[in-house]
Amino acid sequence: MSKKIIIFGSSGYLGENIASFLKKNNFDVVGISRKKTNFTTFQIKDYFDEYYQIIKKISNNDIVINCLNDKKCIKNNISFINFFLSNINFSLKLIQFSSLSVYNETVNNYLKDEKSILKPNSSYGRLKLLIENNIKNNTYITDYLILRVGGVYGK
Repeated sequence: MSKKIIIFGSSGYLGENIASFLKKNNFDVVGISRKKTNFTTFQIKDYFDEYYQIIKKISNNDIVINCLNDKKCIKNNISFINFFLSNINFSLKLIQFSSLSVYNETVNNYLKDEKSILKPNSSYGRLKLLIENNIKNNTYITDYLILRVGGVYGK
């Protein structure tokens, strides 16, 4: 079975650009989103309600990229990701887009790395850190990459 790349949030800025790049480079991309775009393969109304349909799209060989970061419904998106991580029962490779807000935002700007202190002081940062911890502690996530981005720019 060939490896697919599944992108949660393929209609957002980040998800759409990642899907575009991957498709241009001949990857098999399955975009999952509530909004229809050129990169949405599977349009859904609600991630929770259609959880089992989403799971059917994913196999052991696939990579999941999570780009659910819509600030309008961030708690629902993060709740879904936590639910997803808690309920998968097969080996999964995951790329999680997190945020620099998992660090203490009161500290002056400086380059941070994985050894820096994680002490978010915003609800958004605490929720992102919760997802990161769920990923690290999940026995079915065989490989993962957490990208803490502070901003994304470009075409």
